[in-house]
Amino acid sequence: MTYTNCDLILSVKDAEDHEKWLKTRDLGIGGSDAAVIMGMNSYKSPYQLWMEKTGQVEPPDLSGNQYVYWGTKNEANIADWFQEETGKKVKRLGTLQSREYPFMLANVDRTVIGENAGLEIKTAGVSQYKKWQGDEIPDAYYCQCLHYMVYRGPHRWERPHL
Repeated sequence: MTYTNCDLILSVKDAEDHEKWLKTRDLGIGGSDAAVIMGMNSYKSPYQLWMEKTGQVEPPDLSGNQYVYWGTKNEANIADWFQEETGKKVKRLGTLQSREYPFMLANVDRTVIGENAGLEIKTAGVSQYKKWQGDEIPDAYYCQCLHYMVYRGPHRWERPHL
């Protein structure tokens, strides 16, 4: 199934240029911004996000953040593990822009081939384990998945059980 409600504005290959990817993110509201707007992000306020998106302040440089580093580094390995465990195939899409709401952007981690499903990959340290009990998903990540549903209609999101 394809994403029919949006356009690809930055390919996976083009997103390898980190500066180009960062500039594309500045063109609108992405999935991780959804929780900030809803007041569910403990790292950034809606006001701070507004200041960043309007160009009044620079977003913080997270390149030295070990959590961001390891989350990014492990994403492909976790996607591979998911495919091995489930027999499902996944692929990366790049940056999508909603046609109906052009200010809405998406960087879906993976789409599940042949299903109306996405795979959003999160890594969390030991201190976060209580937020992931059973089938619970932290509200901030749930907002992100809801944001992504605009791009293809109702979805089922897979969460690998590690």
